[in-house]
Amino acid sequence: MGAVAGWLTGCNQGVFIDDFRSEVEQVQLESDEDEVTLCFQTDDWTVEGGELSHSLKGQFSSFFFQQYNDQGEHIGTQESPSLDMHGSLSLHHPLIELYIEHLRSGELTVRVVENLLPECTLFLVLADKEMPEIQQFIRIQLQTAKYELEGITYTLNTWGEERKDGDRVLLSVTNNADTPTTITLYPWKEEHKQVRFRRVYLVTGGQGTLEKFDPFYLLEHPVEVEIPTFRKGFGFEMKGEKALLTGDWQQQDLPKADEERKVTVAQGEKIKIRKKVHYEAYDNDCVFRFRNVKTHKVREFSASFYQQLPTDIQVYTEKVK
Repeated sequence: MGAVAGWLTGCNQGVFIDDFRSEVEQVQLESDEDEVTLCFQTDDWTVEGGELSHSLKGQFSSFFFQQYNDQGEHIGTQESPSLDMHGSLSLHHPLIELYIEHLRSGELTVRVVENLLPECTLFLVLADKEMPEIQQFIRIQLQTAKYELEGITYTLNTWGEERKDGDRVLLSVTNNADTPTTITLYPWKEEHKQVRFRRVYLVTGGQGTLEKFDPFYLLEHPVEVEIPTFRKGFGFEMKGEKALLTGDWQQQDLPKADEERKVTVAQGEKIKIRKKVHYEAYDNDCVFRFRNVKTHKVREFSASFYQQLPTDIQVYTEKVK
């Protein structure tokens, strides 16, 4: 079989396949409002099957194609795209909207309205009506939409509070001198605040679907946002602290990193210097809004901002016999 392999940008161009024995046709479409029409010399073929592949990880509703005849009447639902007559298929999902149309003889049109799926490819298998073993394989790469941050809001009351203590040896000291010696420690220096945006859901406007995934790959550029600051005593406030808007763990320095603690070791004494750290962790509910760079469509996500931080450190000594 001969091979026709070329990357083409859609933009309403027709891709003429003059010989149905061509092995592969690869087409690339933009992420928003783009289409391509594949043209054949005859209409002696059907869309036998195919699949939609992507690399998104998370929890989201299934992808189903709705089938319509050439009169626009709904005639079925499919997991795999197939058309054995003139008509169309539509995939209307919170993460992707696209259409496959065979409305004119010798033409197959694929149109994408918007695609949020990363590394997304629509794979179609076309077969000759008289000789089904003669097939055409078409791969249509769908680019991922790009967004920018429009805004983020937090609730400063928290939920899911966690508390725990950590205890460890900082130093073992033996003073063989004739006089007491003083050790200067920086117990906060190795401590950090751990933060992360997590439990992210796409708000689907009452569609009753569950779309849970990290959408930060949609952002055209990395974005730094203001985050809530723990207020000594109770609650949180906005004081200008920032973090990257990402689902990855981030480690931040603490303002007390240079705070000193001094321990005096008597002459002839052997001790262990220990520290006990009290940690607290909180979730702040938040909502952030992404705006499509091209179409300006706004997507809203609900999430929680999690942070774990040390709130108190006790330094004490333990004699060693």
